[in-house]
Amino acid sequence: MSNLNKQGGTTMATYQLKASFTTEYAGLPRTLNVSKWRRNYVTRKHLSTLTSAQLKDIGLSETQVKNELAKPFWK
Repeated sequence: MSNLNKQGGTTMATYQLKASFTTEYAGLPRTLNVSKWRRNYVTRKHLSTLTSAQLKDIGLSETQVKNELAKPFWK
């Protein structure tokens, strides 16, 4: 919601946020992190099942895969 007022020939906009907006979206960054962590876990688990031939097809070496699998889920 915005309120426009003319004062001294200039327009001043005042923006008000609903209180529910702050409480409704307060946990959003945490939710996004958990979603990213889950994606990392699932992707790495799938990556660990690929054969050498499949890794070669997608342009990854076994060393790259080992390095990726060694990362914690939050990275």
